[in-house]
Order: sequence, then structure tokens, then C-alpha cells
Amino acid sequence: MRRVHQTVFGKGGNCFAACVASLLELEIDKVPNFHEEHDPSWPAAFKTWLAQHGLFPLVINIPTDSPDDLLAHLMVNGATCIAGGQTARGSHHACIYRGCNLIHDPYPDGEGLEVIEDMTFLVPVTFKYEKHPEDSSKILVLETE
Repeated sequence: MRRVHQTVFGKGGNCFAACVASLLELEIDKVPNFHEEHDPSWPAAFKTWLAQHGLFPLVINIPTDSPDDLLAHLMVNGATCIAGGQTARGSHHACIYRGCNLIHDPYPDGEGLEVIEDMTFLVPVTFKYEKHPEDSSKILVLETE
């Protein structure tokens, strides 16, 4: 991982893009700012872009009624993810966590999140075509490594 810091701040900031750039070891300008326009279709655009890098975004939303149970379960194995949530500044933000530990905050103060609301895991994948089980057509199959 290479620590990349965000270059755009406030609404439409590029903290998420900086996290992706950090994990993929890319320059920040090589990763689109998917949140720039607050377009509700950004997850589909991100998924398409990420597939070009052989990855699939597995997003898990943390329920507000019992977040600690789910967080403890997901973070116990120390998997690295992009965590989204609220900061002490009162803004929605993205940082990189490994297990319960903050690995990188792309914001200059580096304080991380106060509340984690979602986690995005970048999962390596391969695609292949297989015969459909009921007819002779082919279907695209997503395989995780």
C-alpha cells in the first residue's frame, strides 16, 4: 500500500478515490472521483472501473441498531477495507482500516472515523463464460480468488 492523500475537500471530496489509489498504489489523478457529483449511480461506475483492475467491490453496510456485533465479526480477521463513516468534523469520510486499526486517513489531520457506517472490500476476481445449466446459452460467471 502507498499512502495517497486527498486533494479535494468538502462535499464532493476525493477521500474515497485517495483510499482506492492507496490500495492500488496509483496516483490520485488515475482514480476517478466517483463522489464528485453525488450521482446515485456512482457504485455502478466504480464497479465497472474496478473490474478493469481485476477487482470487485464487496460493500457491507453496518446496521445502526447493532453495529458492534457486525463490526467485531468483520474486523476480527484483520482484512483491509475502505471504511466509510462519520468523523469528529461532522462529515462523511473514507479511510483505510485493517481489522479494527486505522491504517491510513487521506485527510491531513489523520484522525480516522468516529463511526463506521460501511466497509468496502476490494476482492480479486476473474470472469469466465460457462454453459447455462438449462440450455445451450453461455453465462458470465464471476469467480473470487
